Amino acid sequence: DVPEEIVKIAAYCPNGMAGPAALLAPRWGEPFHMAVAGLVWLDFSIATKGTGLAEMCGALGVSPEETAAFGDNWNDQAMLDMAGRCYLMEQADGALRRTLADSRAAAVREAPRSCRDVCNELEAILSCAQ
Repeated sequence: DVPEEIVKIAAYCPNGMAGPAALLAPRWGEPFHMAVAGLVWLDFSIATKGTGLAEMCGALGVSPEETAAFGDNWNDQAMLDMAGRCYLMEQADGALRRTLADSRAAAVREAPRSCRDVCNELEAILSCAQ
């Protein structure tokens, strides 16, 4: 017995994602969300980072349009789609960059920006706010 709810399952896939994703997605695809979370990790979780951003916005009384989000992998997609300003790290998957550009264009939102250094980008954002 597990005394608490399972909120995330992570699969270590050192030989690639395709086989494990095909096998596990039909089993854990609902109610879990499946996302690549690194070079060798496949995550299944109840919430997404987008869910977390929405909850945080509600708690702070800000709209998602007032947020900036930084990401580098598919497990960041929901959060990056939701944020007002979206940054993809330079090493992010090109397919993720195209997917985000298309989804944000369809929602009439700014395309993802490329980011090399989160601290520099945050400093630029904060200096504009003053």
